Amino acid sequence: MATISQILNVVQCGAGTPQGTGAIGCNARIKKTASIWLTKKGFKYDSTKNLNDAYVSELKASGKLIILKGIKTFEDNSTDDVIETLSDQTSSVASLGKYQFNVQFISGLHYQAALTSLRSFNAYDITFVDRDNNILATKANDGSLKGFTTNMVNPGRLKFPTDTEGVQKQSFAFQLSERDELDKNYIFVDNGSLEDGFSPKSIDGVNEVELNFTSVPVNAATSISVKATLKQDGSAFTGVLYSDFLIKKNGTPSNATAGGDSSTTGTFVLTVAALATDDVLDISLYDNTNSRIGVVVDGEVYKSNTASTVVVVS
Repeated sequence: MATISQILNVVQCGAGTPQGTGAIGCNARIKKTASIWLTKKGFKYDSTKNLNDAYVSELKASGKLIILKGIKTFEDNSTDDVIETLSDQTSSVASLGKYQFNVQFISGLHYQAALTSLRSFNAYDITFVDRDNNILATKANDGSLKGFTTNMVNPGRLKFPTDTEGVQKQSFAFQLSERDELDKNYIFVDNGSLEDGFSPKSIDGVNEVELNFTSVPVNAATSISVKATLKQDGSAFTGVLYSDFLIKKNGTPSNATAGGDSSTTGTFVLTVAALATDDVLDISLYDNTNSRIGVVVDGEVYKSNTASTVVVVS
Protein backbone atom coordinates (compact mmCIF):
# COMPACT_ATOMS: atom_id res chain seq x y z
CA MET A 1 0.00 0.00 0.00
CA ALA A 2 1.17 3.55 -0.71
CA THR A 3 2.81 5.58 2.04
CA ILE A 4 1.37 8.91 3.20
CA SER A 5 3.71 10.85 0.92
CA GLN A 6 2.34 8.99 -2.11
CA ILE A 7 -1.37 9.65 -1.53
CA LEU A 8 -1.49 13.40 -0.90
CA ASN A 9 -3.88 15.23 -3.25
CA VAL A 10 -4.50 12.10 -5.32
CA VAL A 11 -8.19 12.34 -6.15
CA GLN A 12 -10.04 9.17 -7.05
CA CYS A 13 -12.55 9.80 -9.83
CA GLY A 14 -14.74 6.79 -9.24
CA ALA A 15 -14.95 3.14 -10.22
CA GLY A 16 -14.67 3.91 -13.92
CA THR A 17 -13.89 6.72 -16.32
CA PRO A 18 -17.01 8.78 -17.12
CA GLN A 19 -17.79 8.86 -20.84
CA GLY A 20 -17.92 12.21 -22.55
CA THR A 21 -17.04 14.29 -19.48
CA GLY A 22 -13.29 13.74 -19.27
CA ALA A 23 -11.42 11.98 -16.51
CA ILE A 24 -8.59 14.48 -16.03
CA GLY A 25 -8.58 16.93 -13.16
CA CYS A 26 -11.32 15.52 -10.94
CA ASN A 27 -12.37 17.88 -8.19
CA ALA A 28 -11.38 17.35 -4.58
CA ARG A 29 -14.51 17.89 -2.51
CA ILE A 30 -14.82 17.64 1.24
CA LYS A 31 -18.11 16.38 2.65
CA LYS A 32 -19.65 17.03 6.07
CA THR A 33 -17.04 16.59 8.81
CA ALA A 34 -17.54 13.41 10.83
CA SER A 35 -14.56 13.66 13.17
CA ILE A 36 -11.63 15.92 13.93
CA TRP A 37 -8.11 14.93 14.87
CA LEU A 38 -6.08 17.13 17.20
CA THR A 39 -2.30 17.10 17.33
CA LYS A 40 0.10 19.38 19.15
CA LYS A 41 0.96 22.54 17.24
CA GLY A 42 3.54 21.83 14.56
CA PHE A 43 3.17 18.03 14.63
CA LYS A 44 3.79 16.42 11.23
CA TYR A 45 2.50 13.00 10.22
CA ASP A 46 5.32 10.65 9.25
CA SER A 47 5.38 10.61 5.44
CA THR A 48 7.16 7.25 5.38
CA LYS A 49 4.31 5.50 7.22
CA ASN A 50 1.17 3.97 5.80
CA LEU A 51 -1.89 5.89 6.93
CA ASN A 52 -3.76 3.00 8.51
CA ASP A 53 -5.15 1.67 11.79
CA ALA A 54 -1.71 0.61 13.04
CA TYR A 55 -0.18 4.07 12.56
CA VAL A 56 -3.16 5.86 14.10
CA SER A 57 -3.11 3.47 17.07
CA GLU A 58 0.60 4.19 17.51
CA LEU A 59 -0.05 7.95 17.57
CA LYS A 60 -2.89 7.59 20.08
CA ALA A 61 -0.89 5.33 22.38
CA SER A 62 2.04 7.75 22.24
CA GLY A 63 -0.17 10.64 23.29
CA LYS A 64 0.31 12.42 19.96
CA LEU A 65 -3.25 12.21 18.59
CA ILE A 66 -6.62 13.12 20.12
CA ILE A 67 -9.71 12.07 18.17
CA LEU A 68 -13.16 13.60 18.52
CA LYS A 69 -15.59 11.40 16.60
CA GLY A 70 -19.35 11.31 16.34
CA ILE A 71 -19.97 14.89 15.26
CA LYS A 72 -23.73 15.42 15.01
CA THR A 73 -23.85 19.00 13.70
CA PHE A 74 -21.16 21.06 12.00
CA GLU A 75 -21.52 24.84 11.71
CA ASP A 76 -19.36 27.16 9.62
CA ASN A 77 -19.06 30.40 11.60
CA SER A 78 -16.20 31.85 9.57
CA THR A 79 -15.82 35.61 9.51
CA ASP A 80 -16.15 37.63 6.29
CA ASP A 81 -13.39 39.62 4.66
CA VAL A 82 -13.42 43.28 5.63
CA ILE A 83 -13.63 45.50 2.54
CA GLU A 84 -12.67 49.17 2.80
CA THR A 85 -14.25 51.59 0.34
CA LEU A 86 -12.42 54.87 -0.21
CA SER A 87 -14.03 58.21 -1.02
CA ASP A 88 -13.57 57.67 -4.75
CA GLN A 89 -15.36 54.30 -4.43
CA THR A 90 -12.14 52.32 -4.76
CA SER A 91 -12.38 49.16 -2.73
CA SER A 92 -9.58 47.26 -1.07
CA VAL A 93 -9.31 44.40 1.35
CA ALA A 94 -8.64 45.68 4.87
CA SER A 95 -8.41 42.22 6.44
CA LEU A 96 -9.17 38.65 5.52
CA GLY A 97 -11.74 36.65 7.45
CA LYS A 98 -10.74 33.54 9.31
CA TYR A 99 -12.19 30.07 9.22
CA GLN A 100 -14.12 29.27 12.37
CA PHE A 101 -16.31 26.28 13.16
CA ASN A 102 -18.55 24.89 15.86
CA VAL A 103 -19.30 21.19 16.17
CA GLN A 104 -21.81 19.44 18.39
CA PHE A 105 -21.81 16.02 20.03
CA ILE A 106 -24.37 13.95 21.88
CA SER A 107 -22.41 12.14 24.55
CA GLY A 108 -22.03 11.72 28.32
CA LEU A 109 -20.86 13.98 31.10
CA HIS A 110 -17.38 12.46 30.92
CA TYR A 111 -17.11 13.69 27.32
CA GLN A 112 -17.86 17.24 28.48
CA ALA A 113 -14.96 17.00 30.92
CA ALA A 114 -12.68 15.62 28.21
CA LEU A 115 -13.58 18.45 25.82
CA THR A 116 -13.03 21.03 28.55
CA SER A 117 -9.48 19.76 29.05
CA LEU A 118 -8.71 20.85 25.46
CA ARG A 119 -9.52 24.56 25.98
CA SER A 120 -6.50 26.46 24.70
CA PHE A 121 -5.12 29.08 22.33
CA ASN A 122 -2.64 28.35 19.56
CA ALA A 123 -1.82 24.94 21.05
CA TYR A 124 -3.31 22.42 18.62
CA ASP A 125 -3.47 21.59 14.93
CA ILE A 126 -6.70 20.13 13.56
CA THR A 127 -7.26 17.62 10.75
CA PHE A 128 -10.73 17.08 9.27
CA VAL A 129 -12.19 13.66 8.44
CA ASP A 130 -15.45 13.72 6.47
CA ARG A 131 -18.38 11.32 6.31
CA ASP A 132 -16.89 9.60 3.23
CA ASN A 133 -13.51 9.06 4.96
CA ASN A 134 -11.73 11.77 3.00
CA ILE A 135 -9.11 13.68 4.98
CA LEU A 136 -8.40 17.43 4.77
CA ALA A 137 -5.26 18.94 6.25
CA THR A 138 -2.45 21.25 5.18
CA LYS A 139 1.14 21.14 4.01
CA ALA A 140 4.08 21.69 6.35
CA ASN A 141 7.16 23.57 5.15
CA ASP A 142 8.84 20.31 4.19
CA GLY A 143 5.77 19.07 2.32
CA SER A 144 4.58 16.76 5.07
CA LEU A 145 0.95 16.32 6.09
CA LYS A 146 -0.05 18.35 9.15
CA GLY A 147 -3.21 19.69 10.74
CA PHE A 148 -4.44 23.27 10.38
CA THR A 149 -3.02 25.61 13.02
CA THR A 150 -5.65 26.89 15.44
CA ASN A 151 -6.16 30.04 17.44
CA MET A 152 -9.03 29.52 19.87
CA VAL A 153 -10.10 26.05 20.88
CA ASN A 154 -13.11 26.50 23.12
CA PRO A 155 -15.47 23.78 24.36
CA GLY A 156 -18.89 25.23 25.06
CA ARG A 157 -21.00 24.70 28.15
CA LEU A 158 -23.06 21.56 28.53
CA LYS A 159 -26.49 21.97 26.99
CA PHE A 160 -29.13 20.43 29.26
CA PRO A 161 -32.11 18.43 27.99
CA THR A 162 -35.39 20.34 27.96
CA ASP A 163 -39.06 19.62 27.30
CA THR A 164 -38.44 20.11 23.59
CA GLU A 165 -34.87 18.78 23.30
CA GLY A 166 -34.50 15.40 24.94
CA VAL A 167 -30.74 14.86 25.03
CA GLN A 168 -27.79 16.68 26.54
CA LYS A 169 -25.30 18.09 24.05
CA GLN A 170 -21.68 19.18 23.99
CA SER A 171 -20.20 21.80 21.67
CA PHE A 172 -16.66 22.51 20.55
CA ALA A 173 -15.63 25.71 18.74
CA PHE A 174 -12.31 26.42 17.06
CA GLN A 175 -10.73 28.97 14.75
CA LEU A 176 -7.98 28.36 12.19
CA SER A 177 -5.20 30.90 12.51
CA GLU A 178 -3.65 30.76 9.04
CA ARG A 179 -6.11 31.15 6.17
CA ASP A 180 -3.53 30.28 3.53
CA GLU A 181 -3.08 26.84 5.09
CA LEU A 182 -6.49 26.01 3.63
CA ASP A 183 -6.85 28.43 0.71
CA LYS A 184 -3.44 27.74 -0.82
CA ASN A 185 -1.73 24.83 0.90
CA TYR A 186 -4.49 22.32 1.56
CA ILE A 187 -3.81 18.62 1.34
CA PHE A 188 -6.67 16.31 0.42
CA VAL A 189 -6.42 12.57 0.99
CA ASP A 190 -9.10 10.81 -1.01
CA ASN A 191 -10.69 7.76 0.60
CA GLY A 192 -9.84 5.71 -2.47
CA SER A 193 -6.16 6.14 -1.68
CA LEU A 194 -6.49 4.57 1.76
CA GLU A 195 -5.94 0.92 2.62
CA ASP A 196 -8.93 -1.35 2.23
CA GLY A 197 -10.83 -1.52 5.50
CA PHE A 198 -9.31 1.66 6.95
CA SER A 199 -12.12 3.98 8.07
CA PRO A 200 -10.72 7.18 9.66
CA LYS A 201 -14.17 8.48 10.63
CA SER A 202 -14.83 5.34 12.70
CA ILE A 203 -11.70 5.55 14.84
CA ASP A 204 -12.42 6.29 18.48
CA GLY A 205 -10.39 8.40 20.87
CA VAL A 206 -8.32 7.19 23.80
CA ASN A 207 -10.28 5.67 26.70
CA GLU A 208 -9.42 6.67 30.26
CA VAL A 209 -8.85 4.24 33.12
CA GLU A 210 -8.85 5.17 36.79
CA LEU A 211 -6.31 3.37 38.99
CA ASN A 212 -6.52 3.23 42.78
CA PHE A 213 -4.62 1.21 45.36
CA THR A 214 -7.07 -1.11 47.16
CA SER A 215 -4.98 -0.89 50.33
CA VAL A 216 -1.86 0.86 51.54
CA PRO A 217 1.22 -1.36 51.05
CA VAL A 218 3.14 -2.29 54.19
CA ASN A 219 6.81 -2.71 55.00
CA ALA A 220 8.44 -5.86 53.51
CA ALA A 221 5.42 -6.57 51.29
CA THR A 222 6.17 -8.15 47.92
CA SER A 223 2.85 -7.46 46.23
CA ILE A 224 0.50 -4.56 45.67
CA SER A 225 -3.21 -4.49 44.75
CA VAL A 226 -4.64 -1.95 42.33
CA LYS A 227 -8.22 -1.51 41.19
CA ALA A 228 -8.79 -0.43 37.56
CA THR A 229 -12.08 1.03 36.36
CA LEU A 230 -13.20 2.85 33.23
CA LYS A 231 -13.44 6.53 34.06
CA GLN A 232 -16.53 6.99 31.90
CA ASP A 233 -18.86 4.56 33.67
CA GLY A 234 -16.91 3.02 36.56
CA SER A 235 -17.03 -0.52 35.19
CA ALA A 236 -14.12 -2.89 35.75
CA PHE A 237 -11.22 -2.62 33.32
CA THR A 238 -9.45 -5.81 32.39
CA GLY A 239 -7.46 -7.38 29.57
CA VAL A 240 -3.94 -6.15 30.40
CA LEU A 241 -0.92 -8.03 31.76
CA TYR A 242 1.32 -7.25 34.70
CA SER A 243 3.84 -5.96 32.16
CA ASP A 244 1.38 -3.27 31.02
CA PHE A 245 1.96 -1.20 34.16
CA LEU A 246 4.71 1.27 34.93
CA ILE A 247 5.60 1.14 38.63
CA LYS A 248 8.01 3.63 40.14
CA LYS A 249 9.50 3.35 43.60
CA ASN A 250 10.87 6.64 44.86
CA GLY A 251 10.87 7.91 41.29
CA THR A 252 12.79 4.96 39.81
CA PRO A 253 11.10 2.31 37.63
CA SER A 254 10.57 -0.92 39.57
CA ASN A 255 8.07 -2.88 37.53
CA ALA A 256 6.14 -5.97 38.53
CA THR A 257 7.67 -9.35 37.79
CA ALA A 258 4.44 -11.33 37.90
CA GLY A 259 0.76 -11.11 38.70
CA GLY A 260 -2.35 -9.99 36.88
CA ASP A 261 -6.10 -9.67 37.16
CA SER A 262 -7.41 -11.37 40.28
CA SER A 263 -10.60 -13.26 41.08
CA THR A 264 -12.15 -9.82 41.51
CA THR A 265 -12.33 -8.61 37.92
CA GLY A 266 -10.44 -5.37 37.45
CA THR A 267 -8.37 -5.73 40.62
CA PHE A 268 -4.76 -6.47 39.75
CA VAL A 269 -2.45 -8.12 42.26
CA LEU A 270 1.15 -7.50 41.17
CA THR A 271 4.37 -9.01 42.44
CA VAL A 272 7.05 -6.41 43.19
CA ALA A 273 10.43 -6.19 44.86
CA ALA A 274 10.23 -6.01 48.66
CA LEU A 275 8.96 -2.67 49.89
CA ALA A 276 10.28 -0.56 52.72
CA THR A 277 8.56 1.92 55.02
CA ASP A 278 8.17 5.39 53.44
CA ASP A 279 8.77 4.13 49.90
CA VAL A 280 6.74 6.26 47.49
CA LEU A 281 4.95 4.16 44.88
CA ASP A 282 3.49 5.42 41.60
CA ILE A 283 1.64 3.22 39.13
CA SER A 284 0.07 3.83 35.73
CA LEU A 285 -0.78 1.93 32.59
CA TYR A 286 2.17 1.90 30.22
CA ASP A 287 3.34 0.08 27.10
CA ASN A 288 6.80 -0.80 28.35
CA THR A 289 7.76 -2.51 25.09
CA ASN A 290 7.19 0.59 22.95
CA SER A 291 7.55 3.28 25.64
CA ARG A 292 4.01 4.62 25.15
CA ILE A 293 1.57 6.04 27.67
CA GLY A 294 -1.32 4.09 26.15
CA VAL A 295 -1.89 0.35 26.00
CA VAL A 296 -3.88 -1.43 23.31
CA VAL A 297 -6.59 -3.92 24.27
CA ASP A 298 -8.72 -5.50 21.53
CA GLY A 299 -7.77 -2.72 19.11
CA GLU A 300 -8.69 0.15 21.46
CA VAL A 301 -6.22 2.44 23.23
CA TYR A 302 -6.42 3.04 26.99
CA LYS A 303 -4.46 5.38 29.25
CA SER A 304 -4.67 5.94 32.98
CA ASN A 305 -3.97 8.36 35.77
CA THR A 306 -0.94 7.85 37.98
CA ALA A 307 -1.98 6.46 41.37
CA SER A 308 0.37 7.14 44.28
CA THR A 309 0.79 5.89 47.83
CA VAL A 310 3.38 5.70 50.59
CA VAL A 311 4.41 2.40 52.21
CA VAL A 312 3.57 2.20 55.91
CA VAL A 313 5.09 0.22 58.78
CA SER A 314 2.26 -2.30 59.06
